[in-house]
Amino acid sequence: MRTLYAFSHRMRTVYADGPILSRMTSELPPPKGADEPGPARKGGLHLAEIVAAAIAIADADGLDALSMRRVAERLGAAVMSLYRHVKDKDDLIGLAIDAVYAEEPFPEPAPDGWRARIHESALRQWRCYGKHPWIVPVISLVRPRFGVNGMGEMEWAFEGLQDLKLTGSERLRLFLVVRAFVHGAAAQAVVEAVEERQTGLGAREWWTAQSAALGEIFSTGRFPLISKLGPGADPSPDAWFEFGLTCLLDGLQWQVE
Repeated sequence: MRTLYAFSHRMRTVYADGPILSRMTSELPPPKGADEPGPARKGGLHLAEIVAAAIAIADADGLDALSMRRVAERLGAAVMSLYRHVKDKDDLIGLAIDAVYAEEPFPEPAPDGWRARIHESALRQWRCYGKHPWIVPVISLVRPRFGVNGMGEMEWAFEGLQDLKLTGSERLRLFLVVRAFVHGAAAQAVVEAVEERQTGLGAREWWTAQSAALGEIFSTGRFPLISKLGPGADPSPDAWFEFGLTCLLDGLQWQVE
């Protein structure tokens, strides 16, 4: 509990009176190239700008490119000066993850009804993953990081479940089932993005390139149903995410109402 309090207190320090990331980034110079160092600093560092710099590096080059040295170079500061604010790289990643959760304000008024609230919660998660795909591999639903903004997302979703006659455990299961679906879809989107970058082919282009191989496989007659899918079938997550989310919410609604 003491660790959670310390983490929460530090995040409140980062965001002061408002959890919007733009307050952090507004004090920084425009984004630089991946390896372009910032000017030498004359003043001290602030935790907010360290976190914002880490996010900018991860957004541009992926989480593997993030290091304490890269952050220090971007800020024009000594590496050791970062350790006055963060314990290590993992600590910085935790702060960065919680910061991106705060980028999108909650809608006002909030969606009416539990289903609309959970649907919007899922879309918020999906949009966050789309904007910052580097967070997908380091998000755990079993051992989550206790950041105030991430917990605020959960609290906001739970506010919509208050009128359901469910136990606390049942509400948690409902919430996690939806989060797991979104996370799984996002993981596939990340894999596809990597494949596209490595091959230079989009999903449709890749499938077109497989036509000859698939034709040979289907000519055996072993897969008559799959062979009838046709060229219009699109297995990319963007094509089926909303459909899958609707089906999932339909099933949950049947269970809880």
